[in-house]
Amino acid sequence: MLPLNHRLFKRKKHPTGLCSNCDAEEKENVEHVLLACPAYSKEREEMVYVVSENTPTLQELLNFNDEVTLKAVLDFFNAIGIKARLGF
Repeated sequence: MLPLNHRLFKRKKHPTGLCSNCDAEEKENVEHVLLACPAYSKEREEMVYVVSENTPTLQELLNFNDEVTLKAVLDFFNAIGIKARLGF
């Protein structure tokens, strides 16, 4: 599981669970990070370009049976610094 703020909030390890990268006051969860956070729009565009002609759904992005999609999502997480949160 990714150490996103909403998950940390549920474990009482984050004060709000909100995204600290944008002003949207949205829960920082996988859906927000992959599909909505404006702070990651450039990186998201690069991921979407690799994955699909249209904006993919969350379910399509989490289809890790597709190697191209998996690599694009992992590259996205690396580009936005999520990998650093995991201690890599």
